[in-house]
Amino acid sequence: MKSNQPLVYLIILLTASVMIFGCKSSKKVASATTEPAAEVKEAPTATEKPAETVKTTVPERTVEQKLEGYFDEIAGARDINLANRNISEVLSYFATKDAPVFIVFYREGGQKDYDKPTDIAKHLNYLKDQKKNPYKIDKVIYNDQGKIEELELTTR
Repeated sequence: MKSNQPLVYLIILLTASVMIFGCKSSKKVASATTEPAAEVKEAPTATEKPAETVKTTVPERTVEQKLEGYFDEIAGARDINLANRNISEVLSYFATKDAPVFIVFYREGGQKDYDKPTDIAKHLNYLKDQKKNPYKIDKVIYNDQGKIEELELTTR
């Protein structure tokens, strides 16, 4: 019988610890349930607005990001009508459809060499015809009205 004595002590210790820790959590539950009813917040009814709402909005894309997306959509358009619709949407960002587009093909020590300049309308039609967009936006120059006057692109 003496060989079972450590096992008995272990069982008593475990039982006592469960009771002690069980009592602490029941005290928390008891204190939580005995709080005054005035402090309990009810869910808002359909006509009431909640006090705070958590906004889970996606950050607004910049104009440059929108243009990059349009360029990719124009290059990958499944039909000409969709490409033309995207082209007219892109042109609304520009001061004129003749806004210059410069393509950097070489850069060293702060010096840039450009390909022959084109305008935005021609560049968008180029993307539509080639069905690829090998460029990314490097620089955008806006006018006082917030429209794009000049666009500088570089190869990806």
